[in-house]
Amino acid sequence: MIGLWNRLKDAWGELSARERTLVSGAGAALAVALFYLAIVGPALDFAAGAHQRAEAAEQQLRAVQALRIKYDRIDGPLRKVRERITGGPQGEIFTTLEELAR
Repeated sequence: MIGLWNRLKDAWGELSARERTLVSGAGAALAVALFYLAIVGPALDFAAGAHQRAEAAEQQLRAVQALRIKYDRIDGPLRKVRERITGGPQGEIFTTLEELAR
């Protein structure tokens, strides 16, 4: 690795001022492109994905709320039926029917 670094320093020292400017500009452009690809692009994608996930969660919440309203509408009468069943006469069904028939 040190040998590669020394070769790059030697090559840089052999470049003219114009060549150094061009190589520096190309290096800066490469650094900006890598920065965008490695940091900015994924951050923007994550932000867009977060917005879409938030919209999906809101839709799911609305669906759950609608289901809750339907459940409450159905559960009220069912609760009354359950109370009537549990509060009704206990014991054998035939005995209860005979008593009701009398």
